[in-house]
Amino acid sequence: MITQEQIDINEDVQELKQKFPEQKELLATLIVDQDHNTIDDLNFIVLTIKRHKNLVLSLDILEQKIDFLINCVFLYRITLENYIFDSIDPHIAEEYTKRDMIELFEHYDIIPIHARKAIK
Repeated sequence: MITQEQIDINEDVQELKQKFPEQKELLATLIVDQDHNTIDDLNFIVLTIKRHKNLVLSLDILEQKIDFLINCVFLYRITLENYIFDSIDPHIAEEYTKRDMIELFEHYDIIPIHARKAIK
């Protein structure tokens, strides 16, 4: 089962969430209201994660889907910024970032699902 550490992704994501709580709240509202198509990175995350059924099921069991989606948006933004900082063309950087997110979802999707909650 996916762990809390995996849901949190990394310290950079958590620091950015703390630095921009209004963004975190906006993303949560858009996710709950299913209005994710108004923000491109959130829309990509929501639509892409749907193709990873085991990951979605794990997040639903753990009641962590909203938190994970928010964390992924922040990770997406950090990753994109890093690619651009490394002088990669913004369009290519966006494609690299999307590839990286898909790889993360694929990795998490193969984690076995156990009957009981892993997060306590």
